Amino acid sequence: MDPTQDQADENKAGGVVFSENSEASEVVMKEGVEVCGVIKSCQEDPDPHDDEHSIFTIEYEYEVDSQVFRKKLAFSINVDHIVYGYAGGLYNTPKFKYSLDDFRNSMQAGQTLKIWTLKRPPYWCVVEGNEVMAEVMRHYAVWT
Repeated sequence: MDPTQDQADENKAGGVVFSENSEASEVVMKEGVEVCGVIKSCQEDPDPHDDEHSIFTIEYEYEVDSQVFRKKLAFSINVDHIVYGYAGGLYNTPKFKYSLDDFRNSMQAGQTLKIWTLKRPPYWCVVEGNEVMAEVMRHYAVWT
């Protein structure tokens, strides 16, 4: 899944979202329904291309009309910048509200995700995450 920037709409996701099909994400956000997903597992691995980054792989599950879907998303994020941002040490960036531990804990099994999905095949979805994930990932510095 690729992170994409969503256009602000008070009833839809704001900030960074992950989409299974970036070309269809606008359709999903417009025609889809919001459901609650649950994180089943999260794995953090070092990014072999950047020693400041970690790759997070989240396996999650959600239900649409009694049909259960289990999917994964993966992304690379600069964990060092999350630490610096929480301490207020990132140049030209406001102090982060959440720490790296808060961010990691927000992706543990049992935590919820905000998801928009089509109620018909191919059941594409757009994942916003939860409050802590959204707050941390809205900062450009964590992606660099």
